[in-house]
Amino acid sequence: MRKKRLFRPTHLLSAWIGLGLMIAAGIVATFLIPQAKEEPDYTVDLPEIAEKYASGGGEVFAPLVAETGRLEFDPDLFPDEKKQSDLGPDEDPLPIVIRETPVKIGSEGADPVENTAEIGVVEDTLSDGRLRITIPGQDTDTGTASKAILPLSALIAEGPYGATPRIGDDGTTPFAAYRRPSSGNTSGSTIAIMVSGLGLDPRLTRNAIDVLPPEVSLSFAPYSSDIESLMMAAMAAGHEVAIEIPMEAPGISANALGPAGLMTDRGLEANAKRLGWLLARAPAFAMATNYLGATYSSDGPSSALLMATMKAHGLGYLDDTGLVASTAGDHGVPYGKTTIVLGRDSGDVTSSLDQLVQTARTNGQAVAKVYISAEAISAIQEWSSELETKGVTLVPASAMLQIP
Repeated sequence: MRKKRLFRPTHLLSAWIGLGLMIAAGIVATFLIPQAKEEPDYTVDLPEIAEKYASGGGEVFAPLVAETGRLEFDPDLFPDEKKQSDLGPDEDPLPIVIRETPVKIGSEGADPVENTAEIGVVEDTLSDGRLRITIPGQDTDTGTASKAILPLSALIAEGPYGATPRIGDDGTTPFAAYRRPSSGNTSGSTIAIMVSGLGLDPRLTRNAIDVLPPEVSLSFAPYSSDIESLMMAAMAAGHEVAIEIPMEAPGISANALGPAGLMTDRGLEANAKRLGWLLARAPAFAMATNYLGATYSSDGPSSALLMATMKAHGLGYLDDTGLVASTAGDHGVPYGKTTIVLGRDSGDVTSSLDQLVQTARTNGQAVAKVYISAEAISAIQEWSSELETKGVTLVPASAMLQIP
């Protein structure tokens, strides 16, 4: 005899039971199965990290730059680092970096690490064909330098990118007007020091301006958001100042040089625009100097454009590469070459400067470019105070330039 079923679910009831089981399984999976994050672990506003970035530090990773203008870091790039949220209130932020791949520079002796270009500096082209380079933290619509009222207003011209140095109607050049006169005994051995990379770290820059002897020349990285006021403060303290021009070098990507970097494959017109922007970073300075640039400087048309621009603005040029001496002479540009370049990884700065003294005694003069750091500032300050006893005179970098 067949038993009668006490309960027979309908097709509709079976469907509802199946749906309930699927919902329950989804809830369990939500809590037990790790979900992919839609957002990175932390985001940082660009202006807030610029100073920390400029101080350097950390390894070089590839950041993810969002369209919103914020840096968003994929946590997979920092597997061994603490997360930003794990830091205590007194701990420094995690290292901020920009390069797509690690790059180490050593052949030219220049700074080998992360300060090549400011984080978030971007470029585009305006409707009138001008190049626009925007720097985080700089209050400007066009990326041009603000106008400044200086005693030597006759040596300031308004160009497409802002106020730039110019040759006066009477023939006075910015090099002649803004260079610092040499003092002391210059008939014997002389040494010039140019401290480079100023502007990216405002506090370190102010310290260099305040404590270094005025005979020490100062060169400024172009991507500082406060470059004009810092350069004017340096001049007010008695230093002569220079603008740094980032240029193509072997093994260095265009991204590492920043959007204002001069590259041979950009063409003369594009490089001329970048030179115009670079020289408009401040309205008054005596010289320009290279940042890297062995590839660019060895290219005939490129170096000719560079020196023709220096000549047109009445500027001197201090060179690390030694590759544009002939071109500078052809264009009548005051020119000098460094003897040594001390980057941040160059070791004991004092020992290198002591060797420079021996070179000056042998050759009559020597020129050093030293990348800015707290250690370098302290070393130069102490070392320069003892130079007089060594029979060597410290002079501005401009004193080492050959004037046509």
